[in-house]
Amino acid sequence: NAYDSEYGRHTGGVVSAVTKSGTNELHGSLFEFLRNDNLDAPRWEDNKNPNGQPEFRRNQFGGSLGGPVVKDKTFFFTSYEGRQGREVATLNSQVPTAAERATVTNPVIQKLLQLVPAANSGNRYLGSAPRKRELNQFTGRVDHNFSSKDVFFANFISNRDSRTEPTLQGATLPGYGDFRPAQRYLLSLGYTRVISPTLTNEIRAGLNRVHITFAPDVLDKYKPE
Repeated sequence: NAYDSEYGRHTGGVVSAVTKSGTNELHGSLFEFLRNDNLDAPRWEDNKNPNGQPEFRRNQFGGSLGGPVVKDKTFFFTSYEGRQGREVATLNSQVPTAAERATVTNPVIQKLLQLVPAANSGNRYLGSAPRKRELNQFTGRVDHNFSSKDVFFANFISNRDSRTEPTLQGATLPGYGDFRPAQRYLLSLGYTRVISPTLTNEIRAGLNRVHITFAPDVLDKYKPE
């Protein structure tokens, strides 16, 4: 384990995220990032798809504002990021061939096979299914200098997103997806005390709340044609 003790025990990577803080001057920013299929080169699987390159629309936009509350003492910083995505996922999966379907005599299995699309490229099904993603994230931070040796900050993040996945993880057939609305709230508090030129004490506390729902109601929306 190569991580310092302050990070605890982890089997994967440790990511340290730093948020901006306000200054004695008022500053802001705006941004817009656009991607769509008219600007993207097709992927390999898109070239094999009989429907051609699928539709892809993604807009990411937002802004930030930071400045002083009390000059040289208290500062604020806030930001917003939104994302709207309308995409079509390319599907490539192995399905039963006509000969394999003909060997099935169990009436229950025959009904299940009706939900599986027929092969259209050898023993594979190549197709597409719609995917929708939305995100709204707000951040807010306050910094306060009690003195040149005592600094406090509070940071809050509210993240609400939803995504419609046409396929379950590990499955690449339409009609087996879900709708995933999620809410995430993150609160961080920190206090730093400079005790001497060679000694500093830092206290951090955080509270995270994550709620994700997996709703299977999209099963009827993306049945194969």
